[in-house]
Amino acid sequence: MSSTTPLGTFSVTQKQVNPYWYPPRSVRKERPELPPSVPPGPDNPLGTHAIRLSSPHILIHGTNRPFGVGRRVSHGCIRLYPEDIVRLYGLVPLGTEVMVVREPVKVGLSDKRVYVQVHNRGVLAAANVIVKILYADATPGLPDLPSDFWSAFPGNFSMPSPWTPIGAAQTIASLRPERPAVLEWDWTPPMSAATHSCLLVVTACIEDPPGVRSLALDSLVTQNRQVGLKNLHIIDALPSPYWDAIRFYPRAATDIFRFGALPKGWSLSLVLPKEVPLSEITYTGLEAKRVSAAKQARISEQLGKRAALYDLKEALVAATPRKGCAITGVPVGRQGIPILVAFTADARPRTGNVQLIQESPDQGVLGGNTFALRNVKANAR
Repeated sequence: MSSTTPLGTFSVTQKQVNPYWYPPRSVRKERPELPPSVPPGPDNPLGTHAIRLSSPHILIHGTNRPFGVGRRVSHGCIRLYPEDIVRLYGLVPLGTEVMVVREPVKVGLSDKRVYVQVHNRGVLAAANVIVKILYADATPGLPDLPSDFWSAFPGNFSMPSPWTPIGAAQTIASLRPERPAVLEWDWTPPMSAATHSCLLVVTACIEDPPGVRSLALDSLVTQNRQVGLKNLHIIDALPSPYWDAIRFYPRAATDIFRFGALPKGWSLSLVLPKEVPLSEITYTGLEAKRVSAAKQARISEQLGKRAALYDLKEALVAATPRKGCAITGVPVGRQGIPILVAFTADARPRTGNVQLIQESPDQGVLGGNTFALRNVKANAR
């Protein structure tokens, strides 16, 4: 019997070596022969190390049954191979933010590389899984793929296109159901990359090719589990902050929009449109502050006619940028709700990434964006 691991953003609250296992009531109901506690040893299903998250029912732990890793056989906990939990345990300090998602294809940026993690949700190993990654300017909207994309796949297309491949496609020789594969490419967003870009990952194998070979991204991404898309906003450290209108698309007003911890030397500010009064928004980790007349003038000059849509007299400012923040209460709108977002750099900001995650009240992940914050001077050295 298995239970679904709750999705969402959590933090590491406790770490234990040689933990005791206290079978929860639901497990003892299924297996009444279990004792109230199981000491460390070969009969302990937690293995040798355990990492507890802020959700009271989630542990990341080792196991005494490695064949269960990657399979839905736990009651919501996340099992790792014995050698992997030891390595992870040493890398993760208390307070580390942990985002639990359920996606066959994941994309991330770190240390001048782009990473792709691919999962096999089947029961048999998949052979020769091809993984291709591309990026494009998404400022005017998501562009279609070129007409020869599928005929050239996994090679590079020859027709003109806004999409640019990142390196060559890679192949996973064997992708087992219980162990995801992580691939990496040397890549940083080029200086010519648009402020709003997108990363597209397409995977395929003989056993499980994409069922819908569309050139339109809306159809391709929503109808194929083998395809992943990630919004990427590129922010450079400038003397004055650049205010960008990010459209928030809540499925319900109870959705939570959570910004992760910012790199050192950066702060975050939000300005709401007039259609969304501040009194209707619930926020944590943010403070409402008056905006000076000089700053209002700079924002108005930057936005032009669009400035009339916003209440520039007050902004929500991250109280502790290194700890993250969140808002909820954004109303549902067919065209999304445009909220001004600005990242301000101090004299010596660090280059890094910030995740904006959209969650449901039960902490299910609904979507998100990545902001790549760059110290241009440091990168040029």
